[in-house]
Amino acid sequence: MGLLDVVNRLRGEDGVQKLAETTAVHCIDEVWERVVGRIINMRVLEARGYIRARGIRLIRASVDRQISSQPALIRMQRSRLINQAVDIVIGMVMPRLAAAQQTAPPLARAA
Repeated sequence: MGLLDVVNRLRGEDGVQKLAETTAVHCIDEVWERVVGRIINMRVLEARGYIRARGIRLIRASVDRQISSQPALIRMQRSRLINQAVDIVIGMVMPRLAAAQQTAPPLARAA
């Protein structure tokens, strides 16, 4: 075990990453339901921002529920945990979006 491993263990890195992944799995379906109607016709960067904006409230609530029973070290890293969970949710939504865009008929836009 190297020095970096010891520091990461003391900071709770493993616990934060696992909680972020757990939070993302719990929130993905609800976030998808909130954003699918709008993001089908968006470009990638626009869709990522929309997912982040619409999903943050759900993810914050889920994180707060999960960290209430965790050690103080993890509770102190709440904002980092939320950011990681949001990034994971975005990473999980984007493949769903790509699949939905392939099956959805193109939307005609007025000039």
